[in-house]
Amino acid sequence: MGKMKILFCLENLTRKAFLEEMGSFGMRKSIEEAGADWAYWPIGGMDGRSFSLENSALTGLPNQNQECILVTDSCSFAGKMSARGFCVIGYQADASGGEDLPFFEGADTVITSFECIDNAYFREVLLRFLGKPVLIAETERLLIRESTEEDFDDLYRIAGASGEKAFQEEEERARFAAYLREAYRFFGYGLWTTALKTGRVIGRCGISPVTDSTMPEGRLELGYLIAPAFQRQGYGFEASRAILDYAFQKLDCPEIYASIEMGNTASHALARKLGFQKISEGSICLYRLRPED
Repeated sequence: MGKMKILFCLENLTRKAFLEEMGSFGMRKSIEEAGADWAYWPIGGMDGRSFSLENSALTGLPNQNQECILVTDSCSFAGKMSARGFCVIGYQADASGGEDLPFFEGADTVITSFECIDNAYFREVLLRFLGKPVLIAETERLLIRESTEEDFDDLYRIAGASGEKAFQEEEERARFAAYLREAYRFFGYGLWTTALKTGRVIGRCGISPVTDSTMPEGRLELGYLIAPAFQRQGYGFEASRAILDYAFQKLDCPEIYASIEMGNTASHALARKLGFQKISEGSICLYRLRPED
């Protein structure tokens, strides 16, 4: 991916207010230190000017697959530019008084604050828009990245060889494609492909939201699957350790859980090696890990 350009096409935030907010959260510094370009473009509203597409930085850009992100607080503008093939982020400050948030049709994602938004965040949104996987972690032997449709055959074969119950192949392929379209974009995390540095796919790992009778309020749970030919070689520990570091350091998760069948001695041993503490026992045992553990 080449040089990224971020255009803040705002209707309800003046340039002065935008720059103050951008600076207070450190977003401007992050973008500029990474070498990306950015610009503020009023589209009416508080600046009292109307946005002219013909006289803007958008003129001459291709309609799709460009390395450009539009951030806008205008729902109509988001819809128009998404239809033209642009990567669009909707921006809506937190609603108060029970107001409903507007619907940004076609937006790739929606943010409610510039806090914790940096160049890396914009880059991840753009990579997903371009259909390119985001690299989650790199270890001594592994690359952990977002899955792609090309990974399906390998992952389906690994699941079958590992004894996982699977749907019919075409049904599972459709479910997999839907997951790729929605999960990473909506949550910012999920189940990721585990590959050797040669590129060979050897499994899948990551974190998923789980709600059940044990914890009806929900929890984030570690999951991993390593192809039988690569088990008992430390890959499960190596991948899981990297995922936990990502969860605690990048996602700021307060705790991660693991649910393991009583008879799965290998997974129990791995959970203990990773530092998990058992908090309930039964046919399914529940483990928990916090950053301070």
